[in-house]
Amino acid sequence: MFRLSSWKAGRLLLAWAVYWVGLALITVAPAIPILWKLSGSGAKGSSSVSFGDGGLLMSVTVNATQVWSQTIPLSLMAVWIAVPPLVLWALWLRAQTKRRDVELRT
Repeated sequence: MFRLSSWKAGRLLLAWAVYWVGLALITVAPAIPILWKLSGSGAKGSSSVSFGDGGLLMSVTVNATQVWSQTIPLSLMAVWIAVPPLVLWALWLRAQTKRRDVELRT
């Protein structure tokens, strides 16, 4: 399952998608219980996500009090989004090259 040489391009893309979804969930995990309570009837509050010069800003406010806030700088966000998939792609490409070499020898 984890032998990169046996992966096709579709599995590589699926691995990237799973990574990005996991990254998003980990980033907002502390806010999920708060957002769940906020979605109930009678709850008063708001949530917001904005993107600007400082990066990505997420916040949750309940009864005019900010209860959760997360800011991710643009440079850090770019590294988290791009570097691990690129490393996985490079390893996959290397494994594919080795597999082709083995197939050509036999």
